[in-house]
Amino acid sequence: MKSALYCNVFNKDSSRAVGLMDVYHLPWDHGALFIFPTETTSGFWMKNTPIPLELIFLDRQYNVISIHQLKPHDKTIVKCEGPYKYALEVNPGWCDSCDIKAGSNINDNVDLIFV
Repeated sequence: MKSALYCNVFNKDSSRAVGLMDVYHLPWDHGALFIFPTETTSGFWMKNTPIPLELIFLDRQYNVISIHQLKPHDKTIVKCEGPYKYALEVNPGWCDSCDIKAGSNINDNVDLIFV
């Protein structure tokens, strides 16, 4: 059975720049989907983000390229090993609970619901 993930969508430069900054609680079945107009190599950081997150870089077909553990308020830039189209931020441990790993297609195990 697939898991549902309710995703806030960040598809504009202004919303992608803010993302989950100043969010103090993320329900287990919620995440943030960053959609870029074209493939990118942009990095992510945790400035003003008080909760730990898992960051999943995805290609155009929603295949997982890599997964990274992010620490609250860390200003280290985290980059994907190559170009990606989508980035998904979820709670730590979520990938393991849904059997998501590098090389999987997220749509095989998860229904992304856009809110």
